[in-house]
Amino acid sequence: MKRRRRSVEEIEALCAQFRESNLTQRRFAEEIGVSVGAVQQWLRRHRRTAQARVPRFVEAVPVHASTDSGDCRIELSAGIAVVCRSLPSPAYIVALVRGLRTP
Repeated sequence: MKRRRRSVEEIEALCAQFRESNLTQRRFAEEIGVSVGAVQQWLRRHRRTAQARVPRFVEAVPVHASTDSGDCRIELSAGIAVVCRSLPSPAYIVALVRGLRTP
């Protein structure tokens, strides 16, 4: 089969089309003229990126109450701790956590 590079949008549309088709991966691949391996790879990649887009919330629990300090400590599951002199904005925290997760 001739290989053709598809855009991310095309692959997302094909993954959605596959899910709605109720066909097997093999039959769907035959109908659109690609290998079953290509369909499997698209579905795996689409699943991973969809999972990465789902925000995961973690409860923020104060370790101790301190009236003399305005410090804020953020601890991530990877053993990373960030200490700020004051409570940062939610947007800053989101950007920080995303930046730390990126390899």
